[in-house]
Amino acid sequence: MALAAYNVMKSKNRTGIVIGGVDAMPPAVNAVLDGVMAATVRNPSCRIHGWSIAAGVAAVVGGEKSGKDIPVSIWADGPVVTKDTAAGMLWLQKNFLI
Repeated sequence: MALAAYNVMKSKNRTGIVIGGVDAMPPAVNAVLDGVMAATVRNPSCRIHGWSIAAGVAAVVGGEKSGKDIPVSIWADGPVVTKDTAAGMLWLQKNFLI
């Protein structure tokens, strides 16, 4: 959606607007490399779902049966992709590592 917004702004000669996005799909990462977008954020499912599994394992191993000691929210970080890190993100995506 950030790239679609960029196209609309470009067609209306609206320049100087900083654009950022979410999900770091390859076209967005390339837009960061090209300077079209300032940044995008990757929400890797391996981290998001991995923490759920880790919480379940910790509950079982710890003998937690009620779930009362497991936090309602667990932070699942996702890397911010900038011009400095975009090439590495594309490589990780290409090789199915993220």
